[in-house]
Amino acid sequence: MSVKLLKRKDKDGLWLRINHHGVRRTMKGPDNQKAAERLREQIEARLRLGDVTVLAHPVPPAAKPSTLPALRKALPDWLRKQEARGEIRGATPYAYLGRLEKWCFEHQLPDGRLLGDLPVDQVRREMVGAVILRAKEAGRSITLVRHIRNPLKKFYDELRETKVFRGENPAADLKFFIGKMKKPVKIDYFTHKEGAKLLEAARAVEPRSYAFILGAFLTGLRWGELASLYKTDIDFEKGRIHVARNWSSKARAMMPCPKNSRERYVKASPILLEALRAQLEAVELEAGLKQWDADQRVLVFPSESGRVIHYDAFRERVWVPLVRDTAKLRYRSFHVLRHTFATWSLEEGADIRWLAAQLGHASVKTTWDTYGHLMPERHEEQASKLDKYVSGGK
Repeated sequence: MSVKLLKRKDKDGLWLRINHHGVRRTMKGPDNQKAAERLREQIEARLRLGDVTVLAHPVPPAAKPSTLPALRKALPDWLRKQEARGEIRGATPYAYLGRLEKWCFEHQLPDGRLLGDLPVDQVRREMVGAVILRAKEAGRSITLVRHIRNPLKKFYDELRETKVFRGENPAADLKFFIGKMKKPVKIDYFTHKEGAKLLEAARAVEPRSYAFILGAFLTGLRWGELASLYKTDIDFEKGRIHVARNWSSKARAMMPCPKNSRERYVKASPILLEALRAQLEAVELEAGLKQWDADQRVLVFPSESGRVIHYDAFRERVWVPLVRDTAKLRYRSFHVLRHTFATWSLEEGADIRWLAAQLGHASVKTTWDTYGHLMPERHEEQASKLDKYVSGGK
């Protein structure tokens, strides 16, 4: 049996280290040396008399029952409110909720409870951090990590601002857990020859979809932005297209603004303008033959019934057969046309700031993070151009 008084370098004050028949415990003692000595003597006396209660670790007081709902109920409710307010739109709330349900709500804590079952005021930073670490260990991307962190952070920010919750935001600082994850650079696109071959095939076998595909090639517009274009969005005189809304296939609804909630104008080339004129003439003729009403006459690229074309139907009936069977190309998704536009533009010397505006990116950083790997190669020839300044004009 031994009771030693010591001062720990990593702790303040005096500490008592107790060793009684192999059972060890370290406990905080008084800061006063004499008081600490008296406590040591008292503990030794109690142990000699067989009183071993001092070896038991104190039981922390029971936490007060929370009046707030569980995370798995409160966070989806908040996401629905955010969608109703227009703060998030399209597929974003579905993406957030899917990741949260799989990775966050069902995450098992060391004591066996599920994170989603905890009241929102009992969620801690290390718990969210453990979710992030598990996702990293599974080899998941930074995109998934952001889909977990972003809604959690904003949810707790609102709770704090509205005074519903006064604790620390458990998702505010997760840098330690996220580390140096980088979004993998994996941009697929059609080469110039492949693009020409695909468009030639579209003109031959899918004339109804030709202008739609050409528009993606030459503007970089997203699927939903093209599908929701109105006739009044095209300014033939100025040669530009007004991108003012977006069709969400998952939500099955027309959103008032594109993905980042900013309307924009994109430049249309002469060839594209010519194709759009032909497209509008064909749509007007079809509308007259089928006696479409006013609502059916507004779209640039309507379905055969005059409504918004649906992605799944277009993919199965038009896009997949066109790429694989008619053009005989390696299959790539329709979204790759957006990457193709960006790649071709940079190859032709486009300024990345102009490209960011054309694509509708929230910042140039987004464009750089996605396509910046293409830039150094394009500018390598600049190195030899500097020779004239140090060679005496030779």
